[in-house]
Amino acid sequence: MTPRQLAFRFFFSRKGFLNLTSSFGVVGLALGVASLVVAMAVVSGFVSTLRNSVIDVSGDIVVYRHGLLDIDAPPADEILDGLVPKPFKSAPFLMIEGLIAHKGKVSGVLLEGLGESAFKGVLDYQSRVVEGKLDLSGDEDGAVPAAVGKTLAEEYGLKIGDIFRIVIPDSKTDQGDSLRPRLGKFKVVAKLELGRFDYNRRYVMAPIEGVQAFSQSEGKASGFRLRLQDSEQAQKIAFVINRDVGGSFWARSWVDANRNLFEAAQLEKLIIFVILLLIVIAGAFNVASGLYIHVLKRYPDISLLKAMGYTNRQVVKVFALQGFFVGVLGCLLGLLLGLGFCAAFVVIQDVFQLLPADIYTIDKVQVELNLLDLLMVFIVSLLICVFSTLAPALRAARLVAAEGLRYE
Repeated sequence: MTPRQLAFRFFFSRKGFLNLTSSFGVVGLALGVASLVVAMAVVSGFVSTLRNSVIDVSGDIVVYRHGLLDIDAPPADEILDGLVPKPFKSAPFLMIEGLIAHKGKVSGVLLEGLGESAFKGVLDYQSRVVEGKLDLSGDEDGAVPAAVGKTLAEEYGLKIGDIFRIVIPDSKTDQGDSLRPRLGKFKVVAKLELGRFDYNRRYVMAPIEGVQAFSQSEGKASGFRLRLQDSEQAQKIAFVINRDVGGSFWARSWVDANRNLFEAAQLEKLIIFVILLLIVIAGAFNVASGLYIHVLKRYPDISLLKAMGYTNRQVVKVFALQGFFVGVLGCLLGLLLGLGFCAAFVVIQDVFQLLPADIYTIDKVQVELNLLDLLMVFIVSLLICVFSTLAPALRAARLVAAEGLRYE
């Protein structure tokens, strides 16, 4: 009988390794693996949620100019010809800062003017609409149609059809050092869920023509936003633009604009993995202690095997394989539990607010099960379990056959 067959027989026999004591070790190992799976899925989902919210509302790359640029100047396609892989899409935008004034309350907002080209494959605002309709055409009652972040709407009690005002300094006043406020009327046509608390609380979007007229910047834009075929190449392409275009233009990718946030998230993922790995290690040593007891119970059998010609290496293999079987069982059970916990997490966060938006910048995360993360959790956990069972397996090989057979 080969060591593999013997290990399998020992594992499932009446005095086998799979008993109550070792079952606790398997459960501990499975819980550790499940914790790792859930943690990796939630952190990966957190990063993906942030990534999508950034790209949907700002594009892959933002190209600015020091000072406003003329919309009638050479379009982005000509400026970036040969620098950005085609096909890519671009759209001009005009961004200004102001104060929203409504019902006696005032706070700072970012007012962005966008043209129709922005909604044709550059930015994805349609999927972000939670109430109303994203129709920025027309100018009813002297008010510019606008879409606002949902948190801003909640704080000011804004409903679809409500009129609110934004105040900016009059940049063309002729009154010396004094600044006259310039007041603009806007009408709420849609509420947006932008995926981040800071966006939802400060963002107002309107047609670029309306923002140009309001800010007395007719025919001007702050820059243009780009959407690439591959968003992961944005950082490299932004570097090429900054190197080769130069002049008054400079580019910033979605990665560069949120570098600290994404680096912090990746660091948190690594720290969480290391901490939760301790649970797996504890479960693995419980398995090892169970195997050690199993070795002592099998002393007569080990002696008999040695008397029949089994070498120390073969004895080690028999008991190491039993540890391997338990490791595979615990890791597979842990993966299944982890998948179940992930599904439960999705339901729970819909019922309870697990993430305070003012702290984590987002109030809901998607759970992303990355195959590479699952493989890493499975392999690392299995290796820890196998290495922890080598000590009792080596102990079995060192047992003296004569001592085990003396009283048989």
